Amino acid sequence: MQQPVLQARAPHPWALAAYWFSLNFQGAALLAIVVPRTLMQQRLAQATRTAELAALAAMVAVVAMLVPPAVGAVSDRLRLRHTGRRPFVVYGTALNIAGLAWAMRAPSTGWLALPLLLAVSGQGAALAGYEAMLPEVVPPSQWGAASGHMGVASLLGSVAGLATAGSATLGTTYWAMMATAALGAVVTARAVPEPARVEPDRGPGAVVRDWSRFRWVFAGRFFVIFAQTLLMTFVLYFFEDVLGVAAPATGTALVGGLALVGAAGAAYYVGQASDARDRTGIVALAGLPMAVAVAGFALFPDAGLIFGLAVLWGLGYGAFLSVDWALALDSVPDLRNVARDLGIWGIASNLPAVVAPLVGGAILAHAASAAVGYRSLFLVAAGGFGAGSALVEASRPASLLRRGLRWALTLGVAGGLWLYATAAYDARVVGAVLADRRGLLVLGNHQHDMGGMVIPARLFLARPWQGPVHAAASPRVLEPGFLASRGPRWLGRVFGGLRLDGVLRALGVLPIENMPLMRPVVSWAYAVWARHGDLPAARVLTPEALALAGAPAPRRLRDVWDGWRWPQEGPLVSVRALREPYRSEARGGLRGRVQAQLADLAAALDRGGTLYMTPEGRMTASGTMGRLRAALDAVGPHARGVWLAATSYDPWAGRRLRMLTRLLPPADPARLGLSLAAARPVMAGQVVAAALLAAPAGVGVGELVAAAAAVRGPGAWMAGLADAEGAVRRALRWMARRGAARVAGGRWVAGQRRHDGRFPHVPDLLAAQAQQLEETLAAVRELAAGPGAAARSDQTPSPAGRGR
Repeated sequence: MQQPVLQARAPHPWALAAYWFSLNFQGAALLAIVVPRTLMQQRLAQATRTAELAALAAMVAVVAMLVPPAVGAVSDRLRLRHTGRRPFVVYGTALNIAGLAWAMRAPSTGWLALPLLLAVSGQGAALAGYEAMLPEVVPPSQWGAASGHMGVASLLGSVAGLATAGSATLGTTYWAMMATAALGAVVTARAVPEPARVEPDRGPGAVVRDWSRFRWVFAGRFFVIFAQTLLMTFVLYFFEDVLGVAAPATGTALVGGLALVGAAGAAYYVGQASDARDRTGIVALAGLPMAVAVAGFALFPDAGLIFGLAVLWGLGYGAFLSVDWALALDSVPDLRNVARDLGIWGIASNLPAVVAPLVGGAILAHAASAAVGYRSLFLVAAGGFGAGSALVEASRPASLLRRGLRWALTLGVAGGLWLYATAAYDARVVGAVLADRRGLLVLGNHQHDMGGMVIPARLFLARPWQGPVHAAASPRVLEPGFLASRGPRWLGRVFGGLRLDGVLRALGVLPIENMPLMRPVVSWAYAVWARHGDLPAARVLTPEALALAGAPAPRRLRDVWDGWRWPQEGPLVSVRALREPYRSEARGGLRGRVQAQLADLAAALDRGGTLYMTPEGRMTASGTMGRLRAALDAVGPHARGVWLAATSYDPWAGRRLRMLTRLLPPADPARLGLSLAAARPVMAGQVVAAALLAAPAGVGVGELVAAAAAVRGPGAWMAGLADAEGAVRRALRWMARRGAARVAGGRWVAGQRRHDGRFPHVPDLLAAQAQQLEETLAAVRELAAGPGAAARSDQTPSPAGRGR
């Protein structure tokens, strides 16, 4: 990951960590002891004060969650204009101190809320500026060491805050929080030099487009902080209400101090070591001792034992803190907007602070007794620590949990697609694949989107324990607007602008470019957006392309695929829809992108996955198969075997569109295209369409039945024609309803409505069905003639490398 700035002279690590001490001094003391003691002094009933504490903690957390991203975005923008981060630290700290001074004199709970929110707002603004300074002055190779120093400072600050709040008066504690905040800001302002200017790197390393790791780590951090907040918010009342400690504030401070002192050493050494190791694994392991310790709080509520469990909890917490900041910088999506993205990262800390007090308050309010309530609360916290560890571990692409979740998701989606296909369509798959489908390449013909959904789903459901089933698909499937162009209008309005690439890739979809020169406008716009961000549309697209994007004209690139447009329904345009330099960039990078996509397909087979692909590349508009493209030559040698998924559709078999797929080995592995064409089922609709077009003057039902019987002769695979007369009459009835056939003078003739909305790319469905029948029967005859017959012009070498 490249640095987005010119780095200044690196400061002393303890000077860099000084403000972290101040932040955690206040954070540990304020909600854990200071605010609860304030409520206790007001002599509120137990139920009332826990509810008041939960409400105050939730309000404070909302402000702490919203302020850093907003202030961080402003700081990032000003930083590009060479305005430093230091003013945010200084002025934010001043606002924080003013809020604390006001809170010290608050006469009631209602008046306490306002100064607390003011103090937290100031602290959040200072934090936004302070965190963004760190990657500007610390090189990536030292992030772990710096994170270790900050972890120690965090722990020492928490220990000092708890010790002060637990032993001093409320007034003294407020003065201590104000003094440490001021001291931290002064040290940061004087001892941490900022670089003179920022040079945002516009190269590929500056922007990390893959949000996958960020999402997993963010979710894991959320659960860890959720569990910690449950513990810290209510632990003082636990000492008083369950353990019966005479001085609960002192007990809280002692337990917290033991845990945090023990964690300080671990934080320092683990942080130093993490620069040479996988930080993800450290964080994942850190949650386990915390989960065990908090479960011990719940199951063994004994004052003597709890002090030992606190040390165990501290070991895990120290390891977590030691790499927390470094892992944040490893995971944020965009270092050019580091203050904003670290603010978003901070939501994983602040959102739990909103949710956890409310959850904890509800648990305690509905418990049969105080002991039962706190036991339940601590078990929930233990589960949170465990879930956090599991989710952080899942951020590794090869993690067992991640593979398990992906398998479960694939199983659910495949089952859902199969149920949908059999309910909304008359979809059937006959035949079977090899007993071991790992490394198997399955080739299909391409007539309708339904095939790409049903066939991979059926392959996976047949043997879900044999690894993933990948489907090679056009990159258009992964682009915004695809749903809008493939479903009802309401679906497009709701989901049309969503990016589904992450979900589809997780389900096994692999892109392979099938439209290198002509694409919809949205596709060209999306390609530029993926490399350069949300640029003004007029800077990227020509006026003619903007006109094709619809009205009103899009202002930014993201406007091209919003949910109220259907951009992939538009005409195909060349790369000249882009302005320079984006046009040359798109042309120059095409070959490399296609080669990388082919390598991904081959790698999927090498890893033992099953790959389904339609090597024609595009859906047929004429009914005949296209030439098998070069992708088959590149991918085929990596397959352990080749199977065919030969598919035919009958739009006149009933109310639902009928789809029939045959799974079988190729009749001639050296002539895959011919074998695939010959294996397609012959449907009644094909026979009737061919007969109607061959007899413009009309044809009788008897003649159509005879034509269906004659087709059986060459050896084609017939579908639903055992009762030839019934199948023919049913096809004629549905053709008449759809306007594809009519009766004239007592004979059936072709109708005027040749287009069917279920095949939007086919202008004449009657002709397409007739041509498919003709091609299928010709392929059957050619295969029967043997390998010495003239080779079809659309053949490619087999995966085994044999000739045409």
